[in-house]
Amino acid sequence: MDDLVSNDTKNYCEASHNMLVVVDSKERYIEKRTRIRNTWANSHRMNTSYTKTMFVTGKYLMNGKKTGQIDGEDHDFHDRIHSNLYEDLTSDMFFPALRYALDYCPNVGCLLFTNTDQILNLEGFENLCKEYDVLQNKDGLFLGHCSTKIEISGFFTTFQMSYCSGGVYMLVGRRARNHLLTALLDTNWFTSLYTRQSNSDVLVT
Repeated sequence: MDDLVSNDTKNYCEASHNMLVVVDSKERYIEKRTRIRNTWANSHRMNTSYTKTMFVTGKYLMNGKKTGQIDGEDHDFHDRIHSNLYEDLTSDMFFPALRYALDYCPNVGCLLFTNTDQILNLEGFENLCKEYDVLQNKDGLFLGHCSTKIEISGFFTTFQMSYCSGGVYMLVGRRARNHLLTALLDTNWFTSLYTRQSNSDVLVT
C-alpha cells in the first residue's frame, strides 16, 4: 500500500487547501490534460488557495522509455501523481489518489475523484465541500450521483458484479480515506484480476 505513489511525486498540498481534485488520466493523454488545465481546472475558475488539482497516471512505456513530451509536461506543471501501478494491469487509479491524499494532503477535507472525460464546475464543488465542513474531522461519507446500474462482463466467473456508473465522486472527511484503504485490505481488491480490471465505479458501489 505504501508504494502506490512513486517517489517522483513531490507536489504537496498547502495548509490552506481543503479540497483536492484528482483526475484519472492515462499517461499518454497529454492533450486531454492540457485542455483541462485551460478550461475547468484553470486558476480563474477555482479558488487556488482552497482547491488543488492533480492528475493521477500509471506506468506506461512507449518504445521502452518515456517520451520527451511527457518529461516536459512534468517540468512545466508539476501536477501529476505518478503511480507505481501499470496501466495495462489495472483500470483503477483510485487507490494512488487515496494514498497521495493521505501522505501529501493531510489537511484536505474533501477528495474529489473524476476522469478526463468529465467537465466540472469546481466553484460548485467548493461550495458543496464547505457545506459539509462539519464532517471534516469525523468518519466522513461518499457523495455522488448514480443513474445507471451496469453489469461487468468479459470475465469467466459465475458471479457478475453490478456497479453504479458515475463520473465524479467526493469523499468527505479527513478520516474517511484512511478508513476506506484499511477496509479494502481485508478484501481481494488488490489480488484479484477481476477487481483490478474493474473501475472505481465498482469500488464506490
